[in-house]
Amino acid sequence: MIPTLRLLLLIVLTLLLAGCPTLGGNSVARVSGDYAASVKKAGLLSLLDDRIYVSYLTSSAQESFFSQATLGGWDIDQQVMKTVGAKLQRRGMTVVPIARTAALMKAYDSDFGYARTERIHAELDALGAELGLDMVVLVARNNDSDRVTHTVQNIRGYGLQKAFDTGPFAYATIYVEAYDTRQHFVVGRASGFQSAPLPPELWQPSFETSKGDISLPASIHDGVGQVLRKVLYDAIAIAAQEAGM
Repeated sequence: MIPTLRLLLLIVLTLLLAGCPTLGGNSVARVSGDYAASVKKAGLLSLLDDRIYVSYLTSSAQESFFSQATLGGWDIDQQVMKTVGAKLQRRGMTVVPIARTAALMKAYDSDFGYARTERIHAELDALGAELGLDMVVLVARNNDSDRVTHTVQNIRGYGLQKAFDTGPFAYATIYVEAYDTRQHFVVGRASGFQSAPLPPELWQPSFETSKGDISLPASIHDGVGQVLRKVLYDAIAIAAQEAGM
């Protein structure tokens, strides 16, 4: 079978297995080894916010407290490149980091639910043509059930959480997607979740009364960062592995 026809058949088969793109979530489609071997140049785009979520859950969703905070020394794009970029490079791909622009984030993040990556596929097609990419790998916030304290409220992205009757924990729920910019379809996708107890001294009483943007005491930045890096690295690695990358 000639190489071009063989590649076309692989793409068609992968498309059938992948089905239609979903809005993040927990569905899985794996990039096949043969397909990955056809990819020479891959873009890598992180859609993860560089601020962490901080949530305190009361017995009522309306009375719970949700905020975001900047963490000193934190570089989310470096975390993504270290995890996913290294995996792609080991597959023999040239990895091209793609900047997370305000325009991309506005199109993608126009609601507060699951990762709406299909909203930027047209932009990825244009970037693929401009940069000579075969595919783009996206790393985005997932929206998942509360697997730790089992409340009725979903958790999203990565950060710190505590319920009124539980201890605090760090978590990461991540969605990874491989998008083919040559044939314009999702070739692989999966989610990953990890959590770990947060040392009690790192949880601040102010987290239980704050909403919107908050500041973290400088004294806890290193400790919070250490726990978050581990759960985030593992969650991204799980999602990438499940997606066949």
